[in-house]
Amino acid sequence: MNGGNYTSDELKKQKTLTEQRYQTESAYQTISASATTCPHCGAAVPEGCDFCETCHRYIKDDVCPFCGADINKGDKYCQECGSLIGKVECPVCHTQNEFSFCKKCGSPITEQAFKLMDTIHKDPEYQQLAQLTSELERLNNLMPVDTPAEREREKTNHDLKLRVLSLLAEEEGRSLTAEEEKATKSMSEEMIAERKKTVTESITNMLKKMQLKQTPSPVMARNYAMATKPIGVRSAWECNYKHALHSSPCACGKPQLGGKWVILGSTIKKEA
Repeated sequence: MNGGNYTSDELKKQKTLTEQRYQTESAYQTISASATTCPHCGAAVPEGCDFCETCHRYIKDDVCPFCGADINKGDKYCQECGSLIGKVECPVCHTQNEFSFCKKCGSPITEQAFKLMDTIHKDPEYQQLAQLTSELERLNNLMPVDTPAEREREKTNHDLKLRVLSLLAEEEGRSLTAEEEKATKSMSEEMIAERKKTVTESITNMLKKMQLKQTPSPVMARNYAMATKPIGVRSAWECNYKHALHSSPCACGKPQLGGKWVILGSTIKKEA
């Protein structure tokens, strides 16, 4: 710069800085205009969220957090589902919750939640998923048999278990099922690892198939997702909002954007 005048390069640099500042200010104004304030902690909450991801509290006072029906501010009970508005205790783990399913153990809390879970768990697609997760749980608890001594000992145990199961089946007037016979068989560490890989891939494909699509109601989306949670395996909820992993959709601000359950294993993302 010379005598108050800018060189060509300095003008270009100044223009770039001005444009960057304008873009930053415009983005901030857009966010501020579309954001609301959490009534519990005062944090900015993006438009469309019904849950503050800063203090982990439900923020809507005009929508029932259990069924999604409209309520009036100050209502103690939802006239649609009859739930007490506010925190309720999980009957299983005693965690305080604001939603129909427990955020910690996943147990249904409201009558509607019990009915929804019962309906989904009777669906053939979910039953197939349950069989796969049960098999993965069995494999995780299976002790590998690799040495000759271990194989000999396991063969003796296998013959004994098979005989006991056969006698029980005879008393019930039936034959051994394929699952019962499989449960008595031993496997090497390599065989277990290969089988676990195959089963995990099948579970992953099932969860992709069952993933939650975009839906208008955050409450109904959250309830459906919780009712479809795989049982017996370590899982997390991958949301479409931030593509982050949450312990459950109860921790996501926009579950209505959809998402899916994933099996925790070799690839783990950090929770938002």
